[in-house]
Amino acid sequence: MESIGAIEMMTIDDSEDNVPSLEEISNFYRFIFNKAQMENDIIIMSLIYVERLLRETKGGVRPNVHNWKSVLFACMVMASKVWDDLR
Repeated sequence: MESIGAIEMMTIDDSEDNVPSLEEISNFYRFIFNKAQMENDIIIMSLIYVERLLRETKGGVRPNVHNWKSVLFACMVMASKVWDDLR
């Protein structure tokens, strides 16, 4: 951490070693999908929500090595809620 006066700033290391693999993302997605017993359509809907998040914030909010699980999980939960409300 760098210290600037009384404020400490964290430096973020975005090296390629920290980027999750496709297998890691798929395993996380599958785990949440199975544990929450989500409908099959949630897979596509949640990915659409991730895409909309990127587009509507003009890249201001996007998955990175530190938040990809939170972003994906939030989109999955929102898709599941919308799907359940529509049925």
